[in-house]
Amino acid sequence: NGKLGNASVRLGKFEQYTQEAIIFHEYTSGGEISFGNLLKTRLTLGQVSNAMNLLGETKNRVSYRAAEFTYDYDKTLQLNAGYFSLSGDELEYTRGEKSPAIYSVGFNKKLDKNWLLTGFYSKASSDISKGKHVENTSSMINFNYKGAKLSCPDSFGIYLKYIQLPKLNQIYTDVGHQYNYKGFEVGGMYMLSANMRGHIRYYHGEDVDNSQKQKDLFRTELRFFF
Repeated sequence: NGKLGNASVRLGKFEQYTQEAIIFHEYTSGGEISFGNLLKTRLTLGQVSNAMNLLGETKNRVSYRAAEFTYDYDKTLQLNAGYFSLSGDELEYTRGEKSPAIYSVGFNKKLDKNWLLTGFYSKASSDISKGKHVENTSSMINFNYKGAKLSCPDSFGIYLKYIQLPKLNQIYTDVGHQYNYKGFEVGGMYMLSANMRGHIRYYHGEDVDNSQKQKDLFRTELRFFF
């Protein structure tokens, strides 16, 4: 990590957290540069391997490219957009193209000092997977009340979310119960102490390509941050 003029640069293997972690949250090997004040820009070029392996798409490394933009319209509204692309021969079978892409737009709107509204939409360049037509648009709307802050014991947050997340609209996300599903989730987070967070959630959804396939999930977890 370092500086190049007014830009921030990361090289090597680093964690990528993109678009509310909906499109990609894993490690990339390559380079990233971030710059801009009014229009914040992040450009990434590299390779991913573990994410593709986890999804069962390929055991080979695939090329990864991303361009992300964030614009603070005013003190209460932030707009964002992104372009994400992969390249790999085996992706033609799983994603319909050797170089599939995902295009996204979103916003964060502060309704007051406690409430935050987040919206998101994305579209994949292909609607073919393993020879079948599948859903290729993603959307999310999320209401957040307050928020658990890692450095602040007793801080908490409550949220209500609707999300549709087809497999073609993500590279990899660690929230597995949303993979290729659409549905509602309600949950809360509480900081038991600094860097120790409790999380409770309930989710109900159905497969984006088969409404007869449904799931209900109730989960509690305790996470430590270092």
